[in-house]
Amino acid sequence: MKLATIGYERATQADLIARLKAAGHTYELDGALWFRATDFGDWLCQPTRCWPVTSTHVLRYRDGHHLTNTFAIAMAPAMYSRLRWLMR
Repeated sequence: MKLATIGYERATQADLIARLKAAGHTYELDGALWFRATDFGDWLCQPTRCWPVTSTHVLRYRDGHHLTNTFAIAMAPAMYSRLRWLMR
């Protein structure tokens, strides 16, 4: 879905940010406002535990905050399907 298709084509920057905030597409971290296109948390962790390896034996994290290249490549098609609305 293009931003233009949901009424953002004529919005000012301030209006666009207000709409994105109201729709829950932003969050604040370290004093900055960030855009949240989608939440991949459900793909990475269970509600009570983050397992370091997938059921297909792919290592998820190379350290406490970074995904392994193998996991990122394996997840690329699914991530694209969630993010393609931003690329149109």
